[in-house]
Amino acid sequence: MDLSSYLRSAKDAIIKVGEGRGFLVGQSQWVYRVVTAAHCLPHLPPAHPASSTEQRTYAKLLGPLEGPRTVSAECVFVDPISDIAVLSEPDNQSGLVEEAEAYDQFMESRPVLRIATQSQHSRAAWVLTLDGEWEQCVMEVDRSLTLVHAKNGNAPGTSGSPILTADGSAVGVISVGTTVSGVIHTRQYGQPRLSHALPGWLLRELLSGNEKGGAR
Repeated sequence: MDLSSYLRSAKDAIIKVGEGRGFLVGQSQWVYRVVTAAHCLPHLPPAHPASSTEQRTYAKLLGPLEGPRTVSAECVFVDPISDIAVLSEPDNQSGLVEEAEAYDQFMESRPVLRIATQSQHSRAAWVLTLDGEWEQCVMEVDRSLTLVHAKNGNAPGTSGSPILTADGSAVGVISVGTTVSGVIHTRQYGQPRLSHALPGWLLRELLSGNEKGGAR
């Protein structure tokens, strides 16, 4: 598949999350996760390992890019410092049966993105603008990512969008915009890099979803 085909398919994996965006990745044949920026959540879940499913579940958080948010989701990981979060279907064993079914129905016809783990220092990247167009820029790779000369692909409202490599794989998440404290910057530091910002247990699970074939 050529680049244009990758990008066309990848666009269908991007959804609305709160006031921002997120994108689908596959953990297994039957489980879909959504990666987003932590600041796209309405609020952080309780900092307690025994918090209830209801406390970690957000009602009407997800929706299509061009439509209302009607789908609930549970937060399974969040790091407000790196600004990354991962969402999953609500727990139907906790009484959220209708919410879980709505999540599955929303996800089942959508493609998922592969996760990239390469470590080249500098390379081309693609980000999705608010108008739904792919913008090419340069990505510098370190523990986090730096976007160089991105103009519209990280404007307000694009937070949580994927940063893609040339084969359509997601390597990072849009977090930091072009304007900081009223000053426009051509280099945007601190975009979360998936291979470094996600915990090992979750990264291993999501990488196993690469076997689903990536954006399709």
